[in-house]
Amino acid sequence: MTVPQLRRELKREMDRRFKRVDRRFERLERLIHAQGEQIRTEAERTRGYFEDTRRHFDVVAESWEDKLKKVLDPPLHHVRVLQEHENRIADIEHGTRA
Repeated sequence: MTVPQLRRELKREMDRRFKRVDRRFERLERLIHAQGEQIRTEAERTRGYFEDTRRHFDVVAESWEDKLKKVLDPPLHHVRVLQEHENRIADIEHGTRA
C-alpha cells in the first residue's frame, strides 16, 4: 500500500469514527434534553405539592391556635382574678385600702 493510499484509508477510518462519535453525542444531547424536560415537569409538580402542603399546614396551625386559645384563656382569666384578690388582700393587710 502506498503512502497516499494509506492516508486515504486512515482519513476514511477517522471520518467513520468521528461520525460514530457525532451520533453518540447527538444521542446524549437528546437524552439530556429529555431529562431536562422531565426535571422541569417534576419541579413544577413538586411546587404544587409544596403549595398544597403549605395551605394544609396553615389550616392545621390555625385550628391548633384556636384550640390552644380556648384552653389557655380561662386559666389566664382566673390568674388575673386571683391576682386582683391578692392585691386587695395585700392592700387591706397594709392598710392602704379604705
